[in-house]
Amino acid sequence: MNKLLGYSALAVVLGAGASAPAVADTASTKGGVVIKSDDGQFEASLGGRLHYDYNYIDEDEVEDTSTDGFFMRRAYITLAGKLYGFEYKLETDIKGNDPSAKDMWIGHKTLGGFVKAGHMQPAYGMEELTSSNDILFIERPFLSNNTVFSGREYQNGVSYDTAGEQYSAFFAYYNANASADSDASRAAEGDGMSGRVTFAPINTKTSLVHVGASYDWVDFDDAIANPSPSASARYADRNGPRLTIVSGGYGQQSTATVEAAAMYGPFSVQGEYGMATYETKDADDQDVDAWYVQASWFVTGESRTYKVERGVFGSVKPNAPTGAWELKARYDTVKNKDAANDPEATTISAGVNYYMNPAVRFMLDYNFGHAEQNGAPDDEPSAIALRAQLKF
Repeated sequence: MNKLLGYSALAVVLGAGASAPAVADTASTKGGVVIKSDDGQFEASLGGRLHYDYNYIDEDEVEDTSTDGFFMRRAYITLAGKLYGFEYKLETDIKGNDPSAKDMWIGHKTLGGFVKAGHMQPAYGMEELTSSNDILFIERPFLSNNTVFSGREYQNGVSYDTAGEQYSAFFAYYNANASADSDASRAAEGDGMSGRVTFAPINTKTSLVHVGASYDWVDFDDAIANPSPSASARYADRNGPRLTIVSGGYGQQSTATVEAAAMYGPFSVQGEYGMATYETKDADDQDVDAWYVQASWFVTGESRTYKVERGVFGSVKPNAPTGAWELKARYDTVKNKDAANDPEATTISAGVNYYMNPAVRFMLDYNFGHAEQNGAPDDEPSAIALRAQLKF
């Protein structure tokens, strides 16, 4: 049934573009399909991504909690386009038997920016808003939906964003739903607001200086079914052991984040620091600190691209037909200094990315994890992760 609906939606979207009152529509492809009317009023595109992963986890103190092997991480189908001055995007992860909604919205350029309504990412930090096609490592840092924004990468709401040659600004109001990532059709009475601003005083093809700040506030107290969300850190790999950072039962969360990034030729560095305050229901408030710094070097001389309209790094195009090689490293940590057991997790990662062409990338990560808490021995697992990635 889901496949039938998907094919029907595709036919409608492509048909809308093709039936525009134009003399001759044009079609093009760079792996996906783009159809445009000759007057520029109508446009429809079909694209997607495939991320196929493998991981091996060497457990330490915490045993029998990990799973090794091959698995489909992402299989996106993306429909997007323009229609009578409006823009839309419909994106679903179709892996497995339970497809999940990603970006699904309708928008319009107005008030000097872009207003949209639907299922979207709120204004979180730099790495969280970077596309999964363009993130440096296979796993995002703790200061993302990996831990701090766990379970709510996407929410239903409205947003406004604007950008110039050196800046971007993004604001959103959403109905907080701790399960919105997996069920976009469910209404919720929780509230959330977020905002992010970035500034890039230096922004050329080979040089960049970027700074930014964001703030997110969410209230789950009135959310339907009172989901009692929690936060845990995956400190070796997504299929490895987890350390509970904040136990279930908090009603509100506020997160302030500052960020910085720089690029000089083939070298780039990026970091963020965030402090999240959780208002728990049965105990005092808890403050969680999370920060990371990561760097990369293109041995083959390429420079990372920068999307000023979103304030994030973008895709990479190899300089030569033989592809591009990138070395990378990251230090990532999170700590709840107010919990009784004082949990803290750290991951040190290193690896290499190979860009065969603009559409195909292979990734290799080595992660060394460390978790500690009062009353338990330190846990130090390690993991090897691989990815084959195709985007179109």
